[in-house]
Amino acid sequence: MIHYPTRPKLVFCFLDNVDAANHVAYEQWWREAVGNVSRCAEGFCRALAFRADPRPPGGIFNSVLAPTFLTMVELSRAGGLLDGSISKMLSPPERLVPERALHGAYFEPNPTQRQGPFLDESHPASIFLIVQDVQPADESAYNYWYDIDDGIERAAPKMGHYTERQRFDGFLRATRLKAVPFSMDRTEIPIVTKANHIEVFEIRSTAVMQGEQYTAAAHEPPKVSSTKPPFKLWVRQAFEEVWSITEHC
Repeated sequence: MIHYPTRPKLVFCFLDNVDAANHVAYEQWWREAVGNVSRCAEGFCRALAFRADPRPPGGIFNSVLAPTFLTMVELSRAGGLLDGSISKMLSPPERLVPERALHGAYFEPNPTQRQGPFLDESHPASIFLIVQDVQPADESAYNYWYDIDDGIERAAPKMGHYTERQRFDGFLRATRLKAVPFSMDRTEIPIVTKANHIEVFEIRSTAVMQGEQYTAAAHEPPKVSSTKPPFKLWVRQAFEEVWSITEHC
């Protein structure tokens, strides 16, 4: 049996909606900004940039936002998150990003749940990203929905959202991330960027989200019971890795 490291992942994430005319300029800014973070930030491990697949997963667009670029900066220590230095270095000029959908640090609350390495470095990654906001009063219900019972009526035994998603062909593994509850960063950011839950489903390719199996399931009539907790769905999108910077940490 293969045993993978169970140390919780710590990731600074940001999602930007960038006009097509600014894609080249944005990528140039990204390389410079992340290069600075890799040289200056305490505990930098790697940074991965993703570009969104413009096709809605399963042919259905049901989230609030559809950002074009995702960046994930993996860290081994939280020092740069406390003083706001990483946040500042990864804030692009307004002329490049008219709308930032996400901006903040997230940690993995249960690394033993992930069955394999996080974003395997052996090949460019493809992911299905879900960004949600859960109110404090709904956290327990959300955990039950994600881990134990998603409330969908089916012949098979009850299963949580984590297990249910991975039954589709081409889904490899999942990593759950939750917003870091501490910061000394005084940067003013819009409320939309404060979504507190991220699900990263690693998939074989973004074509998986257009496949017959997933599309058929996405178009099924909803069969959701009262066990499903309320949450705000900000982003539901597939992304492909386009470049990365890696250090040893």
